[in-house]
Amino acid sequence: MLSAPDDHWIDREFDGDRFDGDLSDLVMEGCRFDRCTFHGVRLSEAAIDRCTFDTCDFTAARLDGVTIERSAMLNCTFRM
Repeated sequence: MLSAPDDHWIDREFDGDRFDGDLSDLVMEGCRFDRCTFHGVRLSEAAIDRCTFDTCDFTAARLDGVTIERSAMLNCTFRM
């Protein structure tokens, strides 16, 4: 499982990774996420720009205040 080691991710690629914990205020630019899991992750006030999420699971993720621009969420799951 991965938690945010810093608060700004640029051009990173993740495949099959599991994220957990608090990723609030994280800035993601030009990142790609394939088959990743974000179960219960807090992404409050995160800024997402030019990112692609393909077949990712956001079950019970907190997305309040998140800003998403020029990004794609393909075949992703969002459940409470």
